[in-house]
Amino acid sequence: SGLDLAMTDNRLYASNEAKILNQTETQITISEEGLGAYTVVPTTTKSADGSEVATREDYLIFIKEFEKIAQENPDIKMINTALKGALIQGMTYQTMEKSVKNLKNIEMDLDSIVKKATSSKLEIFKKEAVKMLLQTKESFEKVKNTIKQAVSLATELIAELSSEKPDLEKFQKTYESSKEAFSTARTFPTQDLILSTYMQAEIADFINSYNKESQLSLEKVKENIETEKKLFEKTLDSIKLITEMINDVTK
Repeated sequence: SGLDLAMTDNRLYASNEAKILNQTETQITISEEGLGAYTVVPTTTKSADGSEVATREDYLIFIKEFEKIAQENPDIKMINTALKGALIQGMTYQTMEKSVKNLKNIEMDLDSIVKKATSSKLEIFKKEAVKMLLQTKESFEKVKNTIKQAVSLATELIAELSSEKPDLEKFQKTYESSKEAFSTARTFPTQDLILSTYMQAEIADFINSYNKESQLSLEKVKENIETEKKLFEKTLDSIKLITEMINDVTK
């Protein structure tokens, strides 16, 4: 099939139903009938011809899933006719004309095939889905205390800079000791697949609000720490909510 999974010719879909409201290097705001406005993160990946092609971060998840399907079914030849699309390892890329040229006429009962495939694959999917959710919950538990520590350190740093006469030596010492916790708390919501999808708006807000100048005043440093603290707190709230949902699903 024509499995593109790329923004070929800078278009999100083959149809024109999705309208791009705003596009920057870090995010694309889309309006789509029935879904309203939402944000996706642009990136690149290898195309079938070996070049780099524009795509979306969530499409990378689909690419990995299709590669897994191809790997688990080596006896099935999978043909992709999207020659300009994203490269999916395990698929053969050729035109539709070449693909159908030597097909034989065969009789098949599609209803029975679909029924059989659905019943067998559904149980496998359920097991894999539950496994993935439990792994997500486990990773949340491992990082949760570090993010709480980052919130506490951020609160301490903001309080120091908010005082009438900040103790800059004390601030610098606390700031240096907070770097590892801040780094973990800052990157985790972008690296976890479920969390990064759930927190797209918050991550985009963090990227847009963070001051990136090389030389910052104390006020700007304080604003950055406040922005980070907001992201950390949103991450903890999201982890709690998603964990509750996982508990309900995996009971």
